Amino acid sequence: MYARGRLATIFFFMLTGFMLLICIVTWISALSWFNRPFAGFLVYKDTFVSASGQRDWPGPHAGIKFRERILAVDSQPITEGADLVNTLRKKSVGSEATYRVESQGQIREVVVPVALFDISDFLNVFLVPFLVGFILYIMGFIVYFLKPNTPTSWTFLVLCFTLGTMILAGLENQTSYFLVPFFYTINTLYAFNFLHLFLIFPERKRILEKFPALEYLIYVPAVILIVAFQVYFTIFQDIFSGGAWSWFPTYKELGSINRICTLLCVVGMIALIVHTRFKASTIQAKQRARVIFWGVLISFGPPVIIMTLVFFIKINFPWNLLSFFVVFFPASIAYSIVKHNLFDADTIIKRTVGYIIVTTVVIGAYVCVSLVLNMFLGHYELSQSKIFPILFTLGVILVFNPLRDRIQAIVDRLFYRLEYNYQEVVQKISETMRSLLKLDEIGTSIMDTALGALFIDSGCVMLMNRQTRDYECINARGEFFLPGTDLGSVTMPDTLENVKQDESDPSGTLVNRIEIDISYEDPLIQKIAERKKEVTIYDVREDSFFEENRASYEKTFQRLNATMIIPLIYEDRVTGLISLGDKKSGKFYRREDINLLNTLANQGAVALENAFMLEEVIEKERMEEELSIAKDLQVSMLPAECPRVEGLEIAAYSMSAMEVGGDFYDFIEMGADKACLVIGDVTGKSVSGALVMSASRSIFRMLSEENFSVADIMIRANRRTKKDIKSGMFVALLYAVLDAKEKRIQMCSAGQTQPIHLRAGAETADLVETIGDTFPLGILEEVDYQETQVQVASGDKLVFYTDGIVEAMNPASEMFGFERLQEIIQQSKALNAEALLKEIIEGVDDFAAGAAQHDDITIIVVNVEG
Repeated sequence: MYARGRLATIFFFMLTGFMLLICIVTWISALSWFNRPFAGFLVYKDTFVSASGQRDWPGPHAGIKFRERILAVDSQPITEGADLVNTLRKKSVGSEATYRVESQGQIREVVVPVALFDISDFLNVFLVPFLVGFILYIMGFIVYFLKPNTPTSWTFLVLCFTLGTMILAGLENQTSYFLVPFFYTINTLYAFNFLHLFLIFPERKRILEKFPALEYLIYVPAVILIVAFQVYFTIFQDIFSGGAWSWFPTYKELGSINRICTLLCVVGMIALIVHTRFKASTIQAKQRARVIFWGVLISFGPPVIIMTLVFFIKINFPWNLLSFFVVFFPASIAYSIVKHNLFDADTIIKRTVGYIIVTTVVIGAYVCVSLVLNMFLGHYELSQSKIFPILFTLGVILVFNPLRDRIQAIVDRLFYRLEYNYQEVVQKISETMRSLLKLDEIGTSIMDTALGALFIDSGCVMLMNRQTRDYECINARGEFFLPGTDLGSVTMPDTLENVKQDESDPSGTLVNRIEIDISYEDPLIQKIAERKKEVTIYDVREDSFFEENRASYEKTFQRLNATMIIPLIYEDRVTGLISLGDKKSGKFYRREDINLLNTLANQGAVALENAFMLEEVIEKERMEEELSIAKDLQVSMLPAECPRVEGLEIAAYSMSAMEVGGDFYDFIEMGADKACLVIGDVTGKSVSGALVMSASRSIFRMLSEENFSVADIMIRANRRTKKDIKSGMFVALLYAVLDAKEKRIQMCSAGQTQPIHLRAGAETADLVETIGDTFPLGILEEVDYQETQVQVASGDKLVFYTDGIVEAMNPASEMFGFERLQEIIQQSKALNAEALLKEIIEGVDDFAAGAAQHDDITIIVVNVEG
């Protein structure tokens, strides 16, 4: 691959060098003729008269015609064109030269005065063709740089080189003769370059699939002709001296063979263009062929008309100007190669139609004026003078713009009406988008407008999920997925069973029932977000912007059965996508269609954002109401006061980090000297969390009335919780029985933080290690919870708390931690339960220093009295 790329680079620079060399040689050659005497006509190297020149040169006036052969001048034999040039350079301007001319086997003598190659001749005979050839060179480079290293761009570059050289070096081939062998090589190749190009573009022809070598075998006749021309010029003298090469074709015969080959190539080229226009497998190829077809018309139509008029009516025309028409044909090819979307193709074509009609009108006016002047003013020879074209051109300049505008308006009205009224559709879009406030209604309206106005076979609207950032389809029409397409986890069947008729749609529009989403990280989505404009399947296949991961991009297009994807952009963010299939007419999208769809996307994006904001407001109000209900429910579940148990002093506190928290606690009285406590943390918030709190509270209250052990109560509570709450929710909880009479605390922990026990007379407060499994309630159905017993004495303190205490954060993002909590408890030996509770709360608040907390705080302090 590296060697191939290096070879391509070498060839490119060689071609560039040839172009520069040809430009330099032709300029030097043309300048060497400036203000120098010449024959009054031009001849090729083998002394045949060429068709180039101006109508006022003395040669044509004296009767010397194209393809006649000059044998001698002033009785001196002429064997090459250079002999004629050198002989005439020795004569003075205005002096007469006698030529022996061979024409159709007859020889005659013609006297022609020596002419001066002046500035007018330099501009018309050299500079105009030079500019045309140079434009073709530049055109080839532009296409190559925009579409580098593709077979099409290489072939087009070589075509521009051969065609441009043939036009640019035409004068040099008839004056200095340095490039004659090279010129005839180029002259033979260019027609085969055209044929080669249209075998592979706008799409590669099927015959090349069966016979790949045909792509290059078409050059065999060209190679044979090139060799024949080189042999002819190499042994020129031998051929006409009756030697061993007398059997070899003459110059005229080689020229005729070359013209026949060129004609066959042109016919083949036109046949390939027409075939592609009507039989291509893609809309893009048909559209490209259509543009090229109009390029052919504008390049060759006016010249053919002009030459026909010249032949039949015998009017004069500045032939050198015809070379400018040639540019339009390769220009149409270049446009088709570079602009793979061709949205503006219809605009260009209708402008071309208008241009052709205007050109025809101008030519007709020129002919009519010439005829009138010849009939009524012929004896003044005004129509034959040099000033007549100038006066006529000035007249055309005065009327051209009004004439063009009028004709273009007629063309647009008759041949290029839109299938829809653009202004009406835009107004309808604006009115509709202002009135809709629901996402699904807006999605439906976007699809109705796009598919209805433009007659598109399928499409969908996708919106970005604000939580997952994935793009989800909210409205789909038509055959949304390609049958058999692998959609990741879903593989579509080879039938259209997945496409069903929406019963709610009386029009019978097909709506796909299968949900699909596209990840925000999808490579195509990333590219669309970067580009922020419409993307077509042809962009993906041909634009260098998408070169990195074409296969992945194309797969996403296939998943959506899309031809084009238009982003919905709000405040420079891609908030959604409009995916569209092909137009039912089989035509490609036009610039007017793209403008309409962009208007639809822009207004749709605003409408969707407004709908999102409205939904957020409604959701916020609903959440506020729900939170209010949940808060009331949560507050109602918390004990109004702590129980009074002989021998125990209990204090409790709970504070939510949010409006509604997940922490809760409860007390269950079991007599004068015994009570149960529950402290827990529910994963869910809002109403769902409050309901789980309520359920947990009820479960433990009910089970506490039974004569079960602490471990059995926890095991049974876990089974009930697992059964009743939805998946993904659980409760971290500690259940304890406080027995003041026995000075004993029995507890069981299900994922709750370890209590802290400060014994009377002890210097340190220790974490209570619970035994058995510690899974939160509701995760597993069977869990081995075990009871942990703690013996207490008078003066002991136990602190039960949730993780919001130890995970409280200060502005430096440091956690409060177990050590600080233990230190506060250790310094509180003389404090009662309420005072210790207050000390802990103040310690946490001082540490947090006003930093926002993200978890609830719940504390229960138990002080054992004497």
